[in-house]
Amino acid sequence: MLKRVLLSVVTLIAVRGFAEQAPVVRSPQAPLPEPTLDAPKPKMASLSSAEQTAQVDEYLVKIREILARIEQLAQIARRSKDIIRLNCVNDKLIQARGHLNLAEGAARKFREALSRRDEEARQHEFSRLTIVHQKMLAINQEAENCVGEELSYVADTMVEFSIDPSITQEDPTQTPVQEPIVERPPTASPYN
Repeated sequence: MLKRVLLSVVTLIAVRGFAEQAPVVRSPQAPLPEPTLDAPKPKMASLSSAEQTAQVDEYLVKIREILARIEQLAQIARRSKDIIRLNCVNDKLIQARGHLNLAEGAARKFREALSRRDEEARQHEFSRLTIVHQKMLAINQEAENCVGEELSYVADTMVEFSIDPSITQEDPTQTPVQEPIVERPPTASPYN
């Protein structure tokens, strides 16, 4: 009896498993289901249009400051005559200029959407500007890394040392070489 119950449970599980994996075959005349366009909409920013406008202006100021800083780093790298650093900073400078153009375009389109009262376009351009601002922050950090730590030091490092007079002046790494004593081995045969 127990064997029959187990066999029927295993059979039921196997049939159910195969049914779930079986491909669906449609006849050529059967219509395909219509795609749904009810994709979830992204959450709108919780800032008002006035707050977004102030944020856009702040982003543009910060992006321009970052570009000025990267240009300053390029001058530093140029003065140090380090071609590797200069190439690295110039790469970041080109990226920063491109991102500034994107930011200015997004800000212009943001203001146009604001004047048309186009909420969706305004949100889109605000999102674009926010992303460009975040990318500029990353580019700024990368440009700082290109130049390296030399900016944190004002002058060359000076090393001063003194020798304690109680220490002997002999070089401890040099040991006196003693000539090895070589003894002639005894003769192996009397017929040399």
